[in-house]
Amino acid sequence: GTSSSSSFPDVPSDTWYSEAVAWAAQNGIVGGHDDGTFGPDQPITREQMCAILLRYLTYKGYSLDLIAEKASFGDEGSIGSWAVDAVSLCQQFGLILGKPGNVFDPASNSTRAEACTVFFRLIDAILSSLS
Repeated sequence: GTSSSSSFPDVPSDTWYSEAVAWAAQNGIVGGHDDGTFGPDQPITREQMCAILLRYLTYKGYSLDLIAEKASFGDEGSIGSWAVDAVSLCQQFGLILGKPGNVFDPASNSTRAEACTVFFRLIDAILSSLS
């Protein structure tokens, strides 16, 4: 098996998520905060979700079709520089959409419904790319 020990001080080695966090960190899919913590109990933002999805697609070597024109969101200046490319690609892959009023709302927390919808679209896009 894999080691369930992570490099994050706030992820104990004996929790139900330890092995998953360690695997995702070791494979470059998740990173920590600037202070070295992971923040396992924090909600995930829309831009963080895009970054994680794109890193996973890269890790797996999946090449998805660009199915949407690149959107120009009214609040794109508030998307973190580390997430700009990920947000743009996830939007063009059709995995995540903007919100009413032509905003992306990058720092808002993703709802459970949004996460389910994004993962449904991700799986559909991956299966389409493999056929």
